[in-house]
Amino acid sequence: MVHSKRVFLFFVGILFASLFLTNFVSAYFDLGYAMDSAARSIQPVAQFFLGGFDYTGQLLFERFLVFIIIFSITFIALIKAPFFSNQRPAAVVLSVVVPLLSVRYINFEWMNTILMSYQVFGIALTSLLPFIIYFFFLIGIAPLDSPYSGVRKIGWILFGCVYLGLYVTADNQFYGQVYMWTAFGALLFFLIDGTIQDYYRKQKLKHHATRSLVDRTIQLQTQINELISQGAAAKGHPNKWRLDELQKEMVDLNKSILKG
Repeated sequence: MVHSKRVFLFFVGILFASLFLTNFVSAYFDLGYAMDSAARSIQPVAQFFLGGFDYTGQLLFERFLVFIIIFSITFIALIKAPFFSNQRPAAVVLSVVVPLLSVRYINFEWMNTILMSYQVFGIALTSLLPFIIYFFFLIGIAPLDSPYSGVRKIGWILFGCVYLGLYVTADNQFYGQVYMWTAFGALLFFLIDGTIQDYYRKQKLKHHATRSLVDRTIQLQTQINELISQGAAAKGHPNKWRLDELQKEMVDLNKSILKG
């Protein structure tokens, strides 16, 4: 009886899941049709303001994205200008007019050049991201102030070997170039690992030294204030010499802090 009940619940579950998936697929196609219809409805308006052609091609949607970028940069620049500090409506109008004039008359070749620049930026950024993540991963398991520099070097060797293998087996020449330069970067970090570690230690010592100078400055300022409250700034006061020495030391410390 229990077994029959489980079988019944199983088939009921399958039925409801089928209904859900059917409704989901139907809603998906309905949504896709609605979005396509809306895009085609606003296409003439977009072409009137932005130029270009069919939104499914000829870079009409890309023109809109470039418009947003130029609008944002222009608006930020204008609201920071003193002349437009109390003229927010004028800043908004100019922020709309400038990108419209810029985007509307950009031909296909220039638009394609702009897009190519962003494409290169995206490829470079996404290519460097694994490298940066791996760098901080190695720093996490073998910190720069630890005696485990060999762990980091082995990690860079493995990282470089992986990308070297990808370079050798890459079918696309462009992909191969990315893999090759990443492997070269891993080799570079392997070679300069000691230099990076020495620089980190120097910066750490420098930070501690600066912190000590700041603490000493606070102590001197406290002593100077106490002497001034006792009237040591007046000529002939028995502690006048002490106040002068502390003030001279304060000047030297401030110079040292400013020099870093």
